[in-house]
Amino acid sequence: MKTQLPFYRKLLSCGGVAVAALGTVTAQTNSPAPVNPMVQAMMSLPPLNTALPAAITVELDPPVVAPGEVAYFRMKFNALDSVVAGPVDVVPPAGLEMTPSARGQVLQLVGGEMRPVTALNFRVRAAQPGRYVIPELLCEVKGQPVFAPGATLTVTTNLPANHLPARQLILRPATSNAFAGESLTVMTYLPQSAARTIEALTALQFIGAGFLENKNAFRQRIGRVEIDGQPQMAYVGESQLTALAAGAQKISVQAFTAGNQFSGPIVITGSTTIPGGVPSYTLLESEPVTIRIQPLPAEGLLPGFAGFIGELTRAQPLLSTNALRIGDALQLSVTFRSEQSLAHLNPPAPPRASGWEIFPGKIVDTPPSAASSGQNEITFAYTMIPLHPEARQTPVIPFSIFDREKLAYADRSIPALPIRIIPDAEAVPGELESWTAAETAREKPLGLAALATAPSKTVASLVPLQLRPWFFGVQLAPALALLGLWLWDRERRFLVAHPKVRRRRQARRDLRRARSELRRAAAAGDAPAFGRQAVAALQIAAAPHFPAAPRALVCGEILSLFNATERGGRTGEVIRAVFAHDEAASFARETNDAASLCHLHPELELVLEQMEGWL
Repeated sequence: MKTQLPFYRKLLSCGGVAVAALGTVTAQTNSPAPVNPMVQAMMSLPPLNTALPAAITVELDPPVVAPGEVAYFRMKFNALDSVVAGPVDVVPPAGLEMTPSARGQVLQLVGGEMRPVTALNFRVRAAQPGRYVIPELLCEVKGQPVFAPGATLTVTTNLPANHLPARQLILRPATSNAFAGESLTVMTYLPQSAARTIEALTALQFIGAGFLENKNAFRQRIGRVEIDGQPQMAYVGESQLTALAAGAQKISVQAFTAGNQFSGPIVITGSTTIPGGVPSYTLLESEPVTIRIQPLPAEGLLPGFAGFIGELTRAQPLLSTNALRIGDALQLSVTFRSEQSLAHLNPPAPPRASGWEIFPGKIVDTPPSAASSGQNEITFAYTMIPLHPEARQTPVIPFSIFDREKLAYADRSIPALPIRIIPDAEAVPGELESWTAAETAREKPLGLAALATAPSKTVASLVPLQLRPWFFGVQLAPALALLGLWLWDRERRFLVAHPKVRRRRQARRDLRRARSELRRAAAAGDAPAFGRQAVAALQIAAAPHFPAAPRALVCGEILSLFNATERGGRTGEVIRAVFAHDEAASFARETNDAASLCHLHPELELVLEQMEGWL
């Protein structure tokens, strides 16, 4: 071992150098992988703390109400919404209505970490004055039972002078009647509090089926609005909803108060006070509002309708050039303007025009023009290629909208614009703005290929295979083959399970062949052959009734199948005569004259028919 140690040390030292060299090459050739901006933004967020012990706080807003007035029983959990269950088996006191109304979740930044807040709201209402005690409520947080403290609601007709109703949001849609597919403007108001302070809203969510919210079109401001006939300062959130389902649709809104933490830019007009400190994150909600949605009329529908409802104006379309050669591309751009949001407006589909190749339109970014006057605008661009020298104008692109004011479809098609096709002989440098030396180079004209010296394969008809009459049968052939295979296998299994049925079927087939041979022997007058076939037929017909082969049966066994009258009558005489002749022909040295045996053929046929009926 001592003599081998230096060798291994050298080997390890060489290996270390090789590994070090390899690592150096790798470090020089491999560049660091780029970091995903979204992953980088997520990694920069504060950590989420979900290991806090379960805690529940409750609030009754307001604690004193008039008969029939709504109060809100609010519960807040310091856990994620997915691990909060409850309360379970809510049993309010007699005379008090308590129904769940809202539920939401928000993340709160505390001490450099995010903490979850889950809120549950209940609407509380009592018709008669009195004191109503809401008992402790059993909830589950992370699978563990937790009790929420109760509260006492006082219902009285003598309200204090400083009584304020429950704090809630106000939802005001721009219209209570809309069409399916129309974009609606909906305002969410949060009036200032009793202390004349205004808080921001976060996690704003609309509750109700049949509407789709456009998150990118949300705007917020603080200003003076009219509420219950009185102007007052309020937080205003402007949202865009798209009506999807027809009928009377109810919708409400809920959101958390966020103090001075505004998400995004906000416009403030007037004087107001915004509270500081840590937000309370109180879940507020609004009364539901009914919006009647009706479908668009089918009468008067114009070509190119893409679902836009409202007012839309079109600017004059522009061409990148109005003089070009066959095969050159030009760009047609057109701008549309509207007071409404154009986020969901798609370019109209181009038509299939003869002599033109038109690519689908795309949205291009353009700076706002002076003609927009603060309106929303969008620009579509189409790439067109003329394919015919007689083209004199661009094709019309059909486009229509539904005018909300006129309650009718309006045409906003992109009109045709004049162009001029320049022949190759007239084309000179500088006539087209986009020409270059490479683009004006003449290409070699195309020509026909050499004709074939021999005809290729021919077909009897140009009708496709799937349209020919026999194609349907070919499609059914695999199914019929599978059906036949299944029927055969079912029959095989049946015969294996019932061997007697198989023996009777085989006996009937063999009996028919024996009777055919018997008839031929009788017709030819061949008495020996007739006798042999007669005995064979009787044995075959009787074999299924005995556990023996047909050739092993004797006359007495066959006669046992008949009753006593038949055995002693003509039937027994015929059977005995046939077997007597067969035994004489087999064992006697001299055979008797059996010519008279063929005269028994009619009677023997009756006997065989009777025995065949037993099979």
